[in-house]
Amino acid sequence: MINFGIPSSLKAYIDYITRPGVAFKYTDKGPEGLIKGKKVYLVLARGGVYGEGPMQQFNFQDTYLRAALTFMGVTDIEVITIEGVAFGPETADQAVSAALTKVSSIAA
Repeated sequence: MINFGIPSSLKAYIDYITRPGVAFKYTDKGPEGLIKGKKVYLVLARGGVYGEGPMQQFNFQDTYLRAALTFMGVTDIEVITIEGVAFGPETADQAVSAALTKVSSIAA
């Protein structure tokens, strides 16, 4: 997370691929995503805690990525979050361990 959202390079990439005929098409019912049947694993890292609590309203990382992917037709999205890494080494280690545990359960 950078400034409550995604890095500008990732935003530029999404802008580049979200084009009619590439990632979506226009229909008489509105845009339709063309990237179907894919699974996406989002690994999101944050210095603070934005997944819950008072800072959740500032989390535009998850919401933007889910919206962009869904627009392109990807609906099977799993999120692995690493939060609070700026709160010190112990908190960072716990956050990374929790994420690795989730990854291990997915891989199993």
